[in-house]
Amino acid sequence: MEEIETYSNQLHALARECVEAEISAFVLLRDRLEEHDEVTLSVVDLRGDLLSGTDEESVISLLTTGYFSELVGKRRVAAFVVCIEMEREVSNLTLERRFEPYHGTQPLFSRLPQFLSATVNNKLLPYELLGHHRGDGVTKVGTSFLRFDPFLHSSIVSWSRSTFPGLPLFLRLDPYFVKDEEPSVRLQEAILIPADPSWWVNLNLYPRQTTGAAYWIEPPTDPRDNPQDYWDFHVRHLRRLEVHAGRRGPDYFTMMVEELADLREVEGFLLGRVIHWDTTEPRGKAVEAANVKHLDLAVNLYRGSDAEVRVGQNLAHGRVQDATLRTHLLRIEGIRANAVLAFAQQFFQSKSLLRDWFNDQFGAAVE
Repeated sequence: MEEIETYSNQLHALARECVEAEISAFVLLRDRLEEHDEVTLSVVDLRGDLLSGTDEESVISLLTTGYFSELVGKRRVAAFVVCIEMEREVSNLTLERRFEPYHGTQPLFSRLPQFLSATVNNKLLPYELLGHHRGDGVTKVGTSFLRFDPFLHSSIVSWSRSTFPGLPLFLRLDPYFVKDEEPSVRLQEAILIPADPSWWVNLNLYPRQTTGAAYWIEPPTDPRDNPQDYWDFHVRHLRRLEVHAGRRGPDYFTMMVEELADLREVEGFLLGRVIHWDTTEPRGKAVEAANVKHLDLAVNLYRGSDAEVRVGQNLAHGRVQDATLRTHLLRIEGIRANAVLAFAQQFFQSKSLLRDWFNDQFGAAVE
């Protein structure tokens, strides 16, 4: 037990170094091992003493990559296990920060205290406070470099502002990212550029009527059968897209959509990307003429029993388990209702789930 506790403490210390230096666990571990750092080597050796058959099986495919080639035998296997466990610890440390409400002791508001009074419910900031932003979401305010929350792709912000100029737009900045010097450009995965979603006819639900839908990714065993589904299921751990819409009265319609990624085995949580929007337009109103009160992009994180309960539920049937942690990323007001689908194309990760939803509900394919 003493060895396990010692290893856990050392792993946590290395992970915190990664968070503070904003580098990956792999980069820190690789550099330290190449420098023959004695402390890091002792962590690897300690993990080597605790190796199990399951540990070795979990990294066997990584041994062909050539990484950590300066190590041999059990020590090299242990290095891969340490790297994976460090990445998991780094993820847990940074996730806690990413779901925090805004408060005055965070670096962003210590540097720019005037921003705190401008927040919307300590969650979001008006877009107008920011300067021009780079393609990776880094923006300069005064002499400080800030960035969008990593969950929020910068292209969504750029598209929102250019497509709906002048409309109220709010977004989440990373409250722990404040730099005096311009940081290197961070690569972001390209996302789908949305077409004009003009296929939605009207908001044809009666008062107190609701509707729902759910779409699953079937787990393909061979990537050659369906490469996109294989990637979404086995790498991104995406599982379902669930939809619920309802009209609570003659002048109020609302819809919520959640895409679920089941990361319980690798990260210990269930992650949901959420779009919620509402409108006061009546039944039969053409969506290209229907105004949305507001549209929110948010992220739900479910842990422990919350995750277990949520997995067994379906948003299509109505209310589901509250998330353990939740953070809002973006809010825009006054857009047309048909733009909701363009936001979905950019925010949700699974093309196959989007394709199934769009084909089923709107009769339009996603390319």
